[in-house]
Amino acid sequence: MENTVNFQKSPDKSLPPKSLRIFLSYGHDEYIGIAKRIRDDLKKRGHEVWFDEEKLLEGRYWEQDIEKGISWAGEIKNKGRVVLIMTPHSVRRPNGFCLNEIARALDREINIIPVMAVMVEPPLSICRIQWLDLTDSIPISNREGRYEQKFQRLLDALENDAINFEGVHNSLKTILKPISYEADLNHHLPRFTGRDWLFKQVENWMDNEKGGRVFWITGDPGVGKTAIASKLSFKYRQIMAFHVCRLQDDDKIDPRRTILSIAYQLATQIPELLDKVNEIVDLETVCESSNLDKIFERLLVEPCTKKITPPLKPVVILIDALDEATKDGKNALVDFLADEMDRLPKWFRFILTSREEEEVMNPLQKYKPVHISKNSEHNIKDIKQFLRKEFASFEKDATKLDTIVELLLKQSEGIFLYLEEIRREIEEERVDLSDLDQFPRGLGALYSKYFRRKFPDTQRYLDVHFKAFSLICAAYRPIPVDLMMEIFGWDEKGKEIIIEEWGAYFQIRDNRIRPFHRSLIDWLIDSKKAGSKYFVDPNYGHRLIATIGWDEFQKDPNSMLDYLKVHLPEHLKKTGNTEKLELCVTNCLFILNFQKQENLFNLSKYWKDIQKEKRIELCRASWKASKQKAPDNLNNIAEYLGKLFQNHGDYETALFYFGEEQKYAKKIRDECEIAESKYNIAWCSRHTDQFDFAIKMAGKAQNSYLKHDNKPGYAKCFAVIGICYWHKFEDVLAIETLEQALVQYKDIKDFRNEALILNHLGIVYRSLGRYNEALKHYKRTQDIYHRLNDFKGLGKVLNSIGTCNWWAGRIKNAIENYAEANKINTELDNQYVLGLTANNMGYIHLENGDFDNAKKEFIKAKEIRDKIGSESFGLMDLSGLARAHYESGNKTEAKNLSQVVLKGLKKHKKVEDVRRAYYNHYVIMKNGSAKEQKSAKMALIKAKGLIMSRMKRMGSDEMRETFINNVPLVKEILAINL
Repeated sequence: MENTVNFQKSPDKSLPPKSLRIFLSYGHDEYIGIAKRIRDDLKKRGHEVWFDEEKLLEGRYWEQDIEKGISWAGEIKNKGRVVLIMTPHSVRRPNGFCLNEIARALDREINIIPVMAVMVEPPLSICRIQWLDLTDSIPISNREGRYEQKFQRLLDALENDAINFEGVHNSLKTILKPISYEADLNHHLPRFTGRDWLFKQVENWMDNEKGGRVFWITGDPGVGKTAIASKLSFKYRQIMAFHVCRLQDDDKIDPRRTILSIAYQLATQIPELLDKVNEIVDLETVCESSNLDKIFERLLVEPCTKKITPPLKPVVILIDALDEATKDGKNALVDFLADEMDRLPKWFRFILTSREEEEVMNPLQKYKPVHISKNSEHNIKDIKQFLRKEFASFEKDATKLDTIVELLLKQSEGIFLYLEEIRREIEEERVDLSDLDQFPRGLGALYSKYFRRKFPDTQRYLDVHFKAFSLICAAYRPIPVDLMMEIFGWDEKGKEIIIEEWGAYFQIRDNRIRPFHRSLIDWLIDSKKAGSKYFVDPNYGHRLIATIGWDEFQKDPNSMLDYLKVHLPEHLKKTGNTEKLELCVTNCLFILNFQKQENLFNLSKYWKDIQKEKRIELCRASWKASKQKAPDNLNNIAEYLGKLFQNHGDYETALFYFGEEQKYAKKIRDECEIAESKYNIAWCSRHTDQFDFAIKMAGKAQNSYLKHDNKPGYAKCFAVIGICYWHKFEDVLAIETLEQALVQYKDIKDFRNEALILNHLGIVYRSLGRYNEALKHYKRTQDIYHRLNDFKGLGKVLNSIGTCNWWAGRIKNAIENYAEANKINTELDNQYVLGLTANNMGYIHLENGDFDNAKKEFIKAKEIRDKIGSESFGLMDLSGLARAHYESGNKTEAKNLSQVVLKGLKKHKKVEDVRRAYYNHYVIMKNGSAKEQKSAKMALIKAKGLIMSRMKRMGSDEMRETFINNVPLVKEILAINL
């Protein structure tokens, strides 16, 4: 497995380098000669090297000397480095001493350059860091030339920060973009103490073949769950992926990013998985998809189920702080895990940690957690052990130390976080053990004392810190320092002064500010705990961000800070700025920038609240302006607008933008996007009843997809063509084409679209009266959607099952199916399917003689069709309403409505249920005046004609006979003599 360096700029040997402090981390094994050679060559280069064979003093405490070595390396900013020689001995878990050195280096943010001397799995804590492959240079005595070349690359990494290594690990890292968690993990490790009782339970669970899928640890805030998770990942080789959820960090609570990050880590630890993932032809497309189920299936479920030799022991994935993934009352990550974990092979297991919060407890209720109570015997014993170890350096007298331990145990109220902060305060000489009686009691009291000490000036707190903390508490991810400087007008010096005043409770990483622990945010926004003096108001923070964000938006959406390009709409919504919110989310440049960082359809939650005509008007105005402001991106902007309108059921408007997409894609000669635009046009044309045009455009797109070997594109064109044939009453062609689509989707393992085609086939079979075949296809569809946790698909197929049961005469079952469908589709705001269900329920009420409820359902359906702009289906609703008026005795209203429908049908001849509309007109008019009777007769002829035309295209007499005998409406119409 080659992992070579992309050597950009070699160090100039003729120039003396700036001397670095390099800590050389290696294992005391047969490869020590490699470490010594690298040490000697680094010294010749002029660098200082800490090498434990020279530095460790006999009789001294080993860990203290290692601590000194790491501290020495990191003493001068930007001059410290750690070179890790990776061999089986050096990085083995849990006893590889190099792992301790890694943890200390990461805690001090010292750059680590791993060197692979013997092929091993890199330590989980640094699996994201690129490594230099030295395996082809050993033994060095036989491969001096190769070693010299690699050593120059090591120098380049050390002296120029040119860590740009190539190879399968690193190319995979570029695609999967794993999330960094080192800062969340490693500062817990150096002083970790206790929890042996818990580790024993974990070991028993891992060793037990029937141990179950999940080991779940819960506990109170500050009890040390993340520290435990960190130690577990460090201690056990079986833990091969680690993820930390973090409040206010969208990346770390996003299920898609989480799965990609876990997949990368597993690939670095399981060589077979690495090979199989790299064999995925469309890996980049899969990873860029917003379809989480597809990512999970292709990266983990499929390769691990079918292509990897099951390991002898379980592979464990550890996810910490699941409760912090809750956002706006929902926890998408927990919901996904609860539904999808069992799709992985049984040799995959999970260790989860969380607080006991409803959003976590409810979905995971089938698992029994191990709860760490702050007052439990185990926790108290662990606290005492921690205190005796960590406070022994402050108090040498054993009797006095016992007194300190008991007092601090009482003051801590069983919270480890409290004790760690007290330890740090003593170490930094801000408090003295002689003042133990004055120590605050509990975490809240600790925060209160800290704030009183750090912010004694009430007015300055209100003028400066209250505003900043309100901003931090309102943010949806760690707030960029640049944004805070812009909002408050801080200069560089002012920023440094203010951040220094905050102290250790607010940390800066990657130029973003974040509280050191979630409990601090909880305390700040609780007026009873923080009190009137320190309480902060997130709403004030929302207003500040909304104001500066709107100013930036008006100047130029392209120049906004990345944070605002994603989160400005939410802050505008929180502050009630509806007009500004609407302008923001319909602005073409904002949409363009939003899509670069987020799933485009995340804007839909804002679009649905904008009235349809206004949405069209705002987008048209912005589209016109974007022709001047973004001429090079018009094809992309048009595509995004088309997809947003398509997602909201406004297919006419979507067609306009997809037409624009095609026009501008042709200008830049982008054949792939031209094909995609044709497909988009075909899809929307099908939904606007332009079936022949849809088939034509889908055929053109399909030819382009075939030319470029785009199998997913090729398959989806079959899907559109097949359903259009059905609308055209070409049932045989519809079944043949949809079966072709099904084969294609199975071949590329696209389960979601496989379910879609199965649903379409079920609709075709249902329309032919072949209900058993239809239900068989619906059942397969339902199973896939359940497996994929696709509620939108479930809502759709439940409606289809309801209609099948209705036509088959199973009315009670149909009503139950529709009720389930309505529950899901109402929650998801799936207006299209809600309209279908309302129309169908209207006819069921009609058949049951419940005319008032029938009218209500038809009116509801018509309102939905008007809202989404579906004129043809709206006519079907009016036809049903006319029939309901007729059956309830209001014949005049019935006739008026039916005439409106008949006139509208001239434009919509291929609507699925058009024969029912003609039949309704016949029933309403047949006993009227001579003119009305003539109109009724013509309507019946058209209804019969549609049926006969369909029957002529059927492939066999058996198909025709089933159609006539099993479809109630067909049977009823054909039984009437003209």
